[in-house]
Amino acid sequence: MTSKSVALVRWIKPPLLFVKLHSDGRFRDGIFRGCGVVRDSMGALIIAYSIPLSARTNNWAEAKAMLFGLKWCIARRYRLVIGETYSLLLSSCTSRMCPMLLKAWLSLIHHSW
Repeated sequence: MTSKSVALVRWIKPPLLFVKLHSDGRFRDGIFRGCGVVRDSMGALIIAYSIPLSARTNNWAEAKAMLFGLKWCIARRYRLVIGETYSLLLSSCTSRMCPMLLKAWLSLIHHSW
């Protein structure tokens, strides 16, 4: 018998004029997928997405899911975007301590702006 743990998560609204992108990448049933949601400063859903990915690892899937969401926001002229992810590795890459495999994807994210 396995035990399950529950964690309370609180979503914090972005400031006025900002949108918040939360993305996730995962591997399930032999398929890598990326998903995410974009919400406005009132918490209203702007888009939810789920896309199949050609990824090599969960970290690649995380990076690709974030990149997809950022590109979607940019294409629709959302320039004030706060990105969130549960990936500790992807989050730590903002401090430039990033494995080489993710550097190419993160370079695309940085150059999208």
